[in-house]
Amino acid sequence: MKQTLAMCIRCRDDLECLKENIEYHTLIGVEHFFIYDHESAIPLKSALADYDNVTVECVSKWEELIACYNKCWSENKNNFQWIAFIDTDEFIVMKDGNTDLKEFLKPYEKYGGLAIWWRCFSSSGHKKKQKSVIHDYTRASRFGGVSVKSIVNTKFTLGVGCQHHHRYKPGYFAVFQDFSRVKMHPPSAMFPGPEGLGEPAAALVPESERTLDNHKIQLNHYIVRSREDFELKRARHDPNATDDWNPSEHMKNMNEQYWNVLNSPIMQHEDTSIITLINLIKKKNQQDK
Repeated sequence: MKQTLAMCIRCRDDLECLKENIEYHTLIGVEHFFIYDHESAIPLKSALADYDNVTVECVSKWEELIACYNKCWSENKNNFQWIAFIDTDEFIVMKDGNTDLKEFLKPYEKYGGLAIWWRCFSSSGHKKKQKSVIHDYTRASRFGGVSVKSIVNTKFTLGVGCQHHHRYKPGYFAVFQDFSRVKMHPPSAMFPGPEGLGEPAAALVPESERTLDNHKIQLNHYIVRSREDFELKRARHDPNATDDWNPSEHMKNMNEQYWNVLNSPIMQHEDTSIITLINLIKKKNQQDK
């Protein structure tokens, strides 16, 4: 029997955050997780053995993220109506009163996918690693969304174009939460969008096309966390942790200047919407008993 919602994550050496991610997204309705272990020091297959809704597959450092995503999509598209493609440090948050992500997705069933804007979080003043990502990092950047991640409708999807966008069948496309169409970049050398395979893939939504609407749903991206986490991320050669500051790439590169900008007091505001959602679910579960 086809299930409703799965999640695909590739992870390397970020076990505690991954566990919190799995437990949180299970709480909001994700039924299964496909984890691609990118040569973690502690093998994730054994570390996550107690989770009965998790499938772990080991991948080499040479296997690209998009290859993992496409493998997940091709092997599971007939088993799930929706698959969300996110990173270990990204958490989906509904803000409209919904407590089940599957229910939230019902109005979007005729579209190729739902694109959700990032909400990047700062270190919240922490120098050392914290116990909880959700509860210890509550200061978000005022920049708003600089990119999106998607939950794809497998019925109308042809594959993964890049980590931010996907390829859809002709006549289908992803939408934002307000049902406005996600417009793609024109085909390029990096994202050719082969003829006949639907919408061309794109890395980032052009600045002129951003609606920055996150009143119903947002993607909390705990991109730096503590200073200790930030340094560890740079040390393991995270693709976001390069040394080149390039505003034209929408702050994708994480370096010292990025750290300073993201953690500037005037660039932050308190955002506890994920905690509000968790408390709402707990209250509802208590009332249902």
